Amino acid sequence: MQKQPVLSVVVPTYNEASNIELHSERTRKVMRGLIEEGLIGDYEYIVIDNCSVDGTREIIQHLSECDPKVRPIFNRFNYGPVISPFIALTKSEGDYVVVIAADLQEPPELINKFVNEISYGSDFEAVIAVKRKSQTGLSVMPLMRRLYYRILRMGAESIVSGFSGFGLYSRRCIEAMDILSGGDPSLRMLLPKTGFKVKAIYYDHQERYEGESSYSMLSYTTEALRTMSRHTKIAKKISVFMIFLSLLSFVALIPAIIIIRLINGVIIAPGFTFAATLFLAWSMPIFISLAVILDKLEQADTARIVSFFKKTD
Repeated sequence: MQKQPVLSVVVPTYNEASNIELHSERTRKVMRGLIEEGLIGDYEYIVIDNCSVDGTREIIQHLSECDPKVRPIFNRFNYGPVISPFIALTKSEGDYVVVIAADLQEPPELINKFVNEISYGSDFEAVIAVKRKSQTGLSVMPLMRRLYYRILRMGAESIVSGFSGFGLYSRRCIEAMDILSGGDPSLRMLLPKTGFKVKAIYYDHQERYEGESSYSMLSYTTEALRTMSRHTKIAKKISVFMIFLSLLSFVALIPAIIIIRLINGVIIAPGFTFAATLFLAWSMPIFISLAVILDKLEQADTARIVSFFKKTD
């Protein structure tokens, strides 16, 4: 008789004291149902916390003391919403792993569909949840999200709009993404690189159950820019454009100043034209190059963090 797979559920948290207990209850109820149906043999519920300060850690610790299937991982620092779940993925022990947010916008009951899709001899290595409709009530976010994915498609691998990482991954898929991760373990970017067969399930993104999101518009924008810089050619295209713009300014500035002097008789200090032109010609490319260098250094630092956690318990 074939042994039923073990399922790991990875839940990243940061200040989710008002949600994590209910999330745990709903998810473990789903797990018990899957065991009763014979679709999985066992499970673990991994909660990886990014240094919460609202009592989330205490609740997680209490849950783990009451149920040995709850496995806490407490980060020493806040590594952000991308690195933290990937760390938990590499430290999970299941044959399949589900990544799901703690705020209940991603319904735990959808895990039933994930497991059914990979059961009975399926050749899918991942089942992903794609947002069909958002119930967050924010009008600007869907527009920002569509713009973000459109920019990514200009230079990145084929990605799925509305997929944020919520889904189920086989151990084989996780190992492949681990090898490909480098310094940026973004699931939405790594999954297409594996070349594995993936099943998409569409769902309605729910309203946050309690509290407010820990990540501001600035946080999401910063993460989006970082992902675009690392996985697309947009940064190079912008650099080339800015160099062209600077050179154009260089060519246009001198005649413009001469015309102004002839028309208005404005006296311009000696050397001003040269200094202004030089600034326009070289400052922007230098700043862009510096930004790219800093991002690559941060990418290398991210790789060291992931490597460190894989070596520790």
